Amino acid sequence: MSFGRPNFSCPHRLAPPARISGVYRLAAACVLALALIASSLTASATHALAQETPDGETSGETSEEIAVRPEQLTLEQLADVEIGDLIPDPNLSPGVDRVAATSPEYDAAIESYLNQLRLIAEARDSLGSSKDELVGLQADKTRIRERLTERRRERRTLVRELDRIENHLRAMAVREYVSSGTTDAHTQLQGLDPDVMRDAGRSFQLVEEAGEVQIENRGTLEASLAKLDTEQDSDEKRLAQVALTVTTTQNDIEDWSIALFESSTKIPELEAAVRDNRRLAYIPELEFDVVVLDAYNSAAIASEEIHPGCGVQWWMLAGIGRVESRHGTYNGTPNPSSVASDGLVTPEIIGIPLNGDSATAVITDTDGGLLDRDPIFDRAVGPMQFIPSTWAGNGLDGDGNGDANPHNLYDAALSAAHYLCRTAGNVTTVEGLRRGYFAYNHHDSYVNAVYAFAVGYQKFEL
Repeated sequence: MSFGRPNFSCPHRLAPPARISGVYRLAAACVLALALIASSLTASATHALAQETPDGETSGETSEEIAVRPEQLTLEQLADVEIGDLIPDPNLSPGVDRVAATSPEYDAAIESYLNQLRLIAEARDSLGSSKDELVGLQADKTRIRERLTERRRERRTLVRELDRIENHLRAMAVREYVSSGTTDAHTQLQGLDPDVMRDAGRSFQLVEEAGEVQIENRGTLEASLAKLDTEQDSDEKRLAQVALTVTTTQNDIEDWSIALFESSTKIPELEAAVRDNRRLAYIPELEFDVVVLDAYNSAAIASEEIHPGCGVQWWMLAGIGRVESRHGTYNGTPNPSSVASDGLVTPEIIGIPLNGDSATAVITDTDGGLLDRDPIFDRAVGPMQFIPSTWAGNGLDGDGNGDANPHNLYDAALSAAHYLCRTAGNVTTVEGLRRGYFAYNHHDSYVNAVYAFAVGYQKFEL
């Protein structure tokens, strides 16, 4: 325990992507198709599982109750979401993964992850816009083609009508020829076939009356035909332009689809980086790292299974850890100690020899120097400062690796909770908690200091 602990204790964190070559585009498109199919099947299975009751019947719950993957969030949703909600960590005890923490590495990992999610959201938006644009272009293309077909049909009708008028005028000129006349109708009739007209012999008045009507009709049809040709030429140019835009948009859709797929493949690695760096991120309100809080909280949860009703809470253990070793960060020389992501404290924290000096008890070696590196006298060891003999009777494996190590905060915190419950029985009252602290170190000043820190940590909502 903390008899003769070191002097540090109390008196005792948009344009489409570059164009992709044809071979790679085909290969990537195939991969993307398979990925989308797998994603669809997974989503369908998730939806089915989410709506199935224990009896095998569907519950009728809406799809809103199904968890949404971070890659599916919009830019607006990403602006408001908490990183702990995006990346929960099953390896951390409940609530710890959602605690606000910071460190240069953790903050950088979060920013890289969020930037990738923003790229995915932007790619998804661009992909959707391109698909919508393609639908509109295809509709335009169909309308132009239908209009061209109709105009070609109209043109054929107009040409046939003009041919009919021309033939009618020629026949009329042969039948109704007059030898002289100066009107437009007569002049145009003469120009049709002068050799034949000279052989005819009828009244000019008859020709003039009939010819003027036909010539007027022909002029109207020619004007209509000219207008139709102009409109048809414009439509053909527009069709060519739309066809080119369709091809470009289809390429954009492929590029955005591939970019979306490739961006999504980076997410697992970025999520892992956030989780890895979260454990060593610093909690400003508590003035220690996430891994430390997790060790205390995990120990409290496990302790309740070992000692039901004892009532150990994480903040009770944090009070001990603060006084005994500043949560495994004792500023010794030449190198200060620190807690690794797995809870291991290095360099090892080893107290002064319990040889009767400095108001310590005399405790000769009980572990052959295995834990405290001293074969003559015992020394308190680890972040919770256990005496080797006390550890021998109370040391537990808190991290589940099969080894109870007093220099690992997970093991040490669970062992401290176990010791409190064994010595105090119940720590849900102030008297019971202080009794447990006193058993840990028989000095009222020690109890007062640990209790004061514990109550301060209790204010932090986990």
